Amino acid sequence: MEAAQVFSTDTPEVTTDKVDPHTLFDWDLNLASKEFKCDFASLNLLLKPTHIIKTYSDVINLMTMRFQNKLKQAMKNALNSGDGQFVSCCLSTENGTLTYVEIYMELGASNCLKGTIRPLFAFTSSSEIANIFGALFESSQYGIVVTDEDTRIIACNQYYEKQSGYECSSLVGLRTSIFNAGKHSNQFYKKMWTALHEQGSWSGVMLARNNSGAVYPQNMTIQRVEPSEGKVYYVAFTTNLSESLSSIAEKNLGGIDLLTQLPTKERVLTQLEALLESKEQETGILVLSIKPQFDQEWVFDDQKIFSDILSHNRGSRITGYAGSGTYIACIEFVISDKKQFVQSLNNAVRYYFLGLKTVASERLYAAISKGQVGASILDVDADKPSRLLSHAVQAMIGAKEFGGKSINYFHSNTHKEMVKKQQLEIIVQNAINDQQLNVHYQPIVNAQTGKVMMFEALCRFPCVDGETFNTQVMVEIAEELGLVVDLDRAIAMKALSDHDELRRIFGEGVGLTLNCSLRTKDSTQKALVDTAKLVCANTERPDLITIELTESGQFFSKDEQNSAVGRIRALGLSVAIDDFGSGYSSISYLSESKFNKLKIDRELIIDIHESTCKQNIIEMVTKLAHTLGVEVVAEGIEKPEELRIMQLANVDYIQGYLFDKPRELSELLAMYGDQEGIGPFEEMAQTHVDTKSILSLFRNAPPQMSPGDPLSLAVQNLKRDGIKMVPVTVDSKCVGLLDQQMVNLHMTPSMGTDLESAKEAKIWSKPINQIMSVDFSVINVNKSLDEIPRLIEEGVQFPWVLVNDAEHYKGMLNESDLLKYCLPWSG
Repeated sequence: MEAAQVFSTDTPEVTTDKVDPHTLFDWDLNLASKEFKCDFASLNLLLKPTHIIKTYSDVINLMTMRFQNKLKQAMKNALNSGDGQFVSCCLSTENGTLTYVEIYMELGASNCLKGTIRPLFAFTSSSEIANIFGALFESSQYGIVVTDEDTRIIACNQYYEKQSGYECSSLVGLRTSIFNAGKHSNQFYKKMWTALHEQGSWSGVMLARNNSGAVYPQNMTIQRVEPSEGKVYYVAFTTNLSESLSSIAEKNLGGIDLLTQLPTKERVLTQLEALLESKEQETGILVLSIKPQFDQEWVFDDQKIFSDILSHNRGSRITGYAGSGTYIACIEFVISDKKQFVQSLNNAVRYYFLGLKTVASERLYAAISKGQVGASILDVDADKPSRLLSHAVQAMIGAKEFGGKSINYFHSNTHKEMVKKQQLEIIVQNAINDQQLNVHYQPIVNAQTGKVMMFEALCRFPCVDGETFNTQVMVEIAEELGLVVDLDRAIAMKALSDHDELRRIFGEGVGLTLNCSLRTKDSTQKALVDTAKLVCANTERPDLITIELTESGQFFSKDEQNSAVGRIRALGLSVAIDDFGSGYSSISYLSESKFNKLKIDRELIIDIHESTCKQNIIEMVTKLAHTLGVEVVAEGIEKPEELRIMQLANVDYIQGYLFDKPRELSELLAMYGDQEGIGPFEEMAQTHVDTKSILSLFRNAPPQMSPGDPLSLAVQNLKRDGIKMVPVTVDSKCVGLLDQQMVNLHMTPSMGTDLESAKEAKIWSKPINQIMSVDFSVINVNKSLDEIPRLIEEGVQFPWVLVNDAEHYKGMLNESDLLKYCLPWSG
């Protein structure tokens, strides 16, 4: 919108009346008709222009181009956002009058902007302006330095001469780098200049060197000034902090320590109380008491800087200053698993101090390391804010030098556990660096034949002083330390060197599965490709190698997936996803990426014989995977019934303790080195299911009950997923059945509620032999599926109890099981 396009249809009447210099002028702009209304008569009286103001354009022409641009931008913002906008600018007339005004605007009626013009102050002569400028420039409260665009000094005031030790005459023409103390990084100055160019100003604390070579801290604000087009100046306002810091140290005002600008101990306690009231149950609270050992030469400066770093640390929920150089930090951390409390605590502390180390200077972090750190944990050391804080300070007093590693915990058991965790970190580092890792191999067999198809290479850490270690915990520590890539590489190298021996024992076509963790700082693509290159450089049979992606929840970019997996498969290797059914895994793995194998996690296998839902998921995923040309591996198989369900679902491969546990190569040689093939595995797989027998229809395995079990236990069992009927057995023989309908006949609406009577309470103890049905059909499990039509034709009533030749209970079928067989899509 050009200013010339906006005009007024009213001719202002000039009067001789006086106008209050603080009068508020209303204005209105119709964007459709371009009509602009304002009290031009009063505005002329106030500004006293040489040429009478008649239009909006006349007002605009009293502004410099810089202020015109500010006004136009404010109008655009008001139109786009609908929010009111304020803009301040100078109006100058040819007779020397200078008026500083504030213009407000907002959306009015349709297609209209309206607002006010408020004069703030005015100068009627150049002498007034000169006097005010002189008074400001010669202030005795702050130093002023003016430079050109190249930071060459043009002028400075007397305060700055005193502060720097230089006379103005000796500074003129020199660059401001003469004050550089050499203490700030290039990044510091880069951020400063970025702020000046993008925002027009910068403010902060800077260390400067005076004429005698001494370094002193100063508060500085630099303003970029463009008085006319093509000209740029910088004006710096400074105050010397070298004396003021010491004068405000250990003093507070309104609950804030003046030097550190952090809440005092009393205010921290108030904030801590509020946090404890609002915290989630799944979070833990840790209070740290930190006392850095600052260099006395920098003590006040570093206290202020450390305060700023502490309060801006992403891990800080509450920060404060307890006095005498002691800082308070409160950390809130997530407890994903109560069994992993110490690990969650250790991770939170590690990341917190890593955040401090990342931003602190070497001198400042050295002060932290030489100092002391104490810690107190909510519900472990104390349950009240005051005790949490006091215990943290007590632990700090008894702490040794921090050294970036050891924190003293108030609770002795917690301290011992944290020290133990640090010892494990050292063991992990040494095992990886010194190549002391062991490799165990677990067979992955064909689900239908039991033939060994491949081995998964699994990491094991060596014993130390007779102590063994949980592999999962040690691997997680390696991930925390950023060493998981080195760990995977070491295991892969050892496994590849053993591969020929594994093929000699179990067959030339036996493959090898290597883990590749994606929980690394490197990109997932780099982690995968580097592993593939390592494999190709150390084997002549890459076609027998599968790279198994662990922590695949990190693998979320479709483009990155396809690119990395495509490059690996082009080298002849296979790729497997290892954690389907847990964590962040999803069915999108199948549709978005070209994987060779999908491993079903043990989490989805547990109690699958008691869960129709889980069985349906396995069958659905297997069918979908096979449609897309992906093989399915079920891991963690430990029970015969789990194997049977996997076989019926047509899963390709099985892995688990039911067949064998992970073993060292020497142990595998001792057990199977003299055998041709591994008959025990094959026999185990082939005897667990006959897909042509009627037993193959039995999927759900409800818990068996005894005749003397109480009604309450029956109610509990019938609430389990997919359980419609439970068998009652004696010496492995079925003597009765129990379903929800039978149970309901013996219950009342009040049972299990607050209205339950004493008489009703006794019903829960009623033995189920008084409730169960003994009317059921018995069918031998060896009957063929082909005999089902005859059984139905003969009117054999459901449910069918399946027994073996010894009449031992093996399962049961009802109408819905038969329906799934006849109409497989119905389930």
